[in-house]
Amino acid sequence: MSMNRERPSLQTPQSPDSLLVQKCKTGDRGAFEILVMKYHRQVISLCHRLTGERDTAEDLAQESFLKAYRAIGSFREDSSFYTWLYRIAVNVCLTYRSSQERKMSEAAVRESDSDEGGPPLEFGASEQTPEKKVLQKEMGADIRRALEALPDEFRSALLLREIDGLSYEEIAEILDVPAGTVKSRIFRGREELKKKLAHHWRR
Repeated sequence: MSMNRERPSLQTPQSPDSLLVQKCKTGDRGAFEILVMKYHRQVISLCHRLTGERDTAEDLAQESFLKAYRAIGSFREDSSFYTWLYRIAVNVCLTYRSSQERKMSEAAVRESDSDEGGPPLEFGASEQTPEKKVLQKEMGADIRRALEALPDEFRSALLLREIDGLSYEEIAEILDVPAGTVKSRIFRGREELKKKLAHHWRR
């Protein structure tokens, strides 16, 4: 009797995601569609923050889900499905970043230049001197270039922490490194940004 009572308790820790994953492994596409609907916005948000481009983020999110669907059979469930999916999305974004680095740099320059043709601001127009406008544009471009110049491991950890708001432990699981390594990468990423942008605070 006691042995029969213990068996159900072994299955109670299973999360809804885990049950859906098990169905996916048997070929249930509907189960995977539920997971897509559950995490669609979060994955797009992650890709958007890592690339800075909304249209690209949607494409990369779709690619991430496709990779997850194809690899679901090899998912060992030693981490949560959410963390595993995030890891796939981060890798997809890093691959895109390395292959499109020049294109992204040119897009950042075009975005900066496009501000010149816009209508003048009505609010505080007297305070927006030509010098301030130049400095603001220059700083925005410098921040983008500074982020782009960071090594991928620093940049991804820094964005996941500072912009995506994830904990050190979550980032460690996603990047598959110890939490101490995550903290070190974030610290070094911040220091690199400070060095690259220091001239703005010396003016």
